[in-house]
Amino acid sequence: ALAAFFGEDSMRELFFLSCGGFRAPRGLVFPEPVWTPSTARLSLTVAVCVRDDGSLLLVDAGWSEAVCEDPVGQLGRARATSLGIQVRPEDAVSIQLAELGFDPGQVKTIVATHLHLDHVNGAADFPNAEIVT
Repeated sequence: ALAAFFGEDSMRELFFLSCGGFRAPRGLVFPEPVWTPSTARLSLTVAVCVRDDGSLLLVDAGWSEAVCEDPVGQLGRARATSLGIQVRPEDAVSIQLAELGFDPGQVKTIVATHLHLDHVNGAADFPNAEIVT
């Protein structure tokens, strides 16, 4: 599917970032009979594609720097608690990319697999990126 965003031989590198997670109540994501614990930890992963021209394409954007810094302050106590958000400041995609030597301005495209907050909220850290759904 990503081939549509790249010409032939235009993707130089592909890697994945772990971006925190959340504890989901049983039945929120899958039907209750699928797992037996009352909650499950769901991790959030973002794919990063480095194009030959040095620009970046993200598959999803994770949580923003602001949410990773202060989930309750950004999302409200009810939402942050009910979602069981488990993030640290260093989980933000923009922070991880900077640690790897990339500039947020290099992110030109974000492919959103769907529009849940944990998949698109981090797009706020990449104001020059086109969001594709």
